[in-house]
Amino acid sequence: MKQALLVLVALFSLSAPASAQFDWQSGGNQASPSISVNAEGVVSAPPDVFYLEVSVTMQDLELEKIQADVAKKCGDVVKAAKAFKLDPARTFTRDYVIAPIRDNTQRLISYRVSQQFRFALADLKQAEALTTAVLRAGVTSVDSIQFTVAETDELWEQAREKAVEKAVSRAGRMAKAAGATLGAATSISDQGNQVLNLGCSWSPSDQTATASNGAALPEGEQVFFVPPTAVKFQVNVQAKFALEAMQR
Repeated sequence: MKQALLVLVALFSLSAPASAQFDWQSGGNQASPSISVNAEGVVSAPPDVFYLEVSVTMQDLELEKIQADVAKKCGDVVKAAKAFKLDPARTFTRDYVIAPIRDNTQRLISYRVSQQFRFALADLKQAEALTTAVLRAGVTSVDSIQFTVAETDELWEQAREKAVEKAVSRAGRMAKAAGATLGAATSISDQGNQVLNLGCSWSPSDQTATASNGAALPEGEQVFFVPPTAVKFQVNVQAKFALEAMQR
């Protein structure tokens, strides 16, 4: 009977808590009241690219042998991936690592050799099939899965503009409640950005449940994803404004 591997990852929406602070600063002989606020701006866009980061890792005492075995398995993985329409500009090999493994007495007991890949796919409907194919070909671990947006510069600008607009609005309402008029912004700083989307890492918890070729996906199993409908881009800002006609 065929079994299925279901990968479900929650979409976490994190937002910065609203906060404000009134300051009364003395500069020389003249006081300068001000207000500081935090605000966030969020924009959403449908995902248009699938990123899959995987590794082929093997371990043996004979270094040349394990290097040859990893090279062969990597060739099988690349061959399986080339059956899909990958984005060549965003698909590449990553770290190639040779790590000596020693026991408590520093005696060499084996070598671990690992090659990492990142595959990029524009056809999101093929994400499950690509992941299943490279796992069956010999991938030993899935390091990262992302449904995201390829071109993000304009989205970040839109989120930043929304954050500043919200900061101005929030400061204005609070200044009015305090019996003052909001003056010009004296400083605006970016407090950090984040992408809220589907991401996960996965590797088999039961190392005995691998395929006969050492791959992470046993024969007969297939990967399933539940991709997000939208990717959220959030910008957090802190803004400081002068206060005019403050009643004391």
